[in-house]
Amino acid sequence: MLSQQLQADASFARQQISNAADILVTIGWAEKARRAERAIAGMGTAADLAALQAEATARNLGETPEQLAQLQLKKPTLYT
Repeated sequence: MLSQQLQADASFARQQISNAADILVTIGWAEKARRAERAIAGMGTAADLAALQAEATARNLGETPEQLAQLQLKKPTLYT
């Protein structure tokens, strides 16, 4: 019984952290983090940099692709 409650509480906490994001969205966080790592290390491909630029533009928050990359590195760590 305690195990089931713990699992339910953990599931609820993960939903809160992710703002109840769709599972396919949360899976994408890991790929975004890898792309961000490459870009920040100066090893990003043209596709990596274009994807970061496109997402930064679409978010329309006035952030640079580098700032977005820093944010993307933080998201997957919320689950560890």
